Amino acid sequence: LISDRRNQELADLEKILRISHISKIEGYDISNTSGKLATGSQVVFINGEPEKKFYRRYKIKFTSPTGGPDDYAMLSEVISRRLKSDVPLPELFVIDGGRGQLNAAISVIASEAKQSSRNKSSDVIKIIGLAKRNEEIYTQNGEIIRLSKNSPALHLLQRLRDEAHRFSRKYHFYLRKKNMLE
Repeated sequence: LISDRRNQELADLEKILRISHISKIEGYDISNTSGKLATGSQVVFINGEPEKKFYRRYKIKFTSPTGGPDDYAMLSEVISRRLKSDVPLPELFVIDGGRGQLNAAISVIASEAKQSSRNKSSDVIKIIGLAKRNEEIYTQNGEIIRLSKNSPALHLLQRLRDEAHRFSRKYHFYLRKKNMLE
């Protein structure tokens, strides 16, 4: 029953995003408290299921000149660090956020493609943003997709986004607790 649901979610997502095969999806989120102890997460779903052995957490090194949060710069750092790894790229990157977060990630991918011998151009990598407010999907070609609340594809993307959020917050709270104890 669950495998049937996952297959339906994947088939729906493939149809909506016009992608050919989507066995591996990576989701990204940033967590911080007013820019302090910022963390980023990378979660991986394979065939619609979490693969925790491929999860990565990032302690953000970027500090804003103003001292406040800069989610775009933090996300850019995480995506840049991910692209520098030798891990094969997914069929789809899902960014927690809307147009601004998506554009930050696209910019990093384009920049890395110019600097790298590996083919990582933003035309090859499929990347979307999922904005929480209205559950809108922002695509790299400027399209905004609004799916029905009953959409299997939306359910898959929400699970991925929520897992990235949970994983990032868990690491952020761990660092906060560690910082308080010191």
